[in-house]
Amino acid sequence: MRRAFTLATILIVIAGFLYFTKPSDEACFAEARAAFRKDLDRMEAAMPQTVNRDVFRAVSEKIFQQEVRVEDRMLFKVVYQRKGGLDQQVGWAAGGYISVNLK
Repeated sequence: MRRAFTLATILIVIAGFLYFTKPSDEACFAEARAAFRKDLDRMEAAMPQTVNRDVFRAVSEKIFQQEVRVEDRMLFKVVYQRKGGLDQQVGWAAGGYISVNLK
């Protein structure tokens, strides 16, 4: 009985820590935007010189803002990107840590 109480107490403390330290939606979106901009820079380097890069970047970022969403779960957050009509999980955030891997 004492072990069960100790285990429950530890789990409650961990859950409280995760709940109060999960990053904000804005921080998750900013991390996803940073990963997208890194990919965008790589794409711009491979583009021909005839393409207007400012227009390409503006249109790409506008589309990206419409595709990405952050969903709040109880103890963590999930980052989704809409591709081909389906939402694909591209990242997660918990305990102050954000991981985004755009595909």
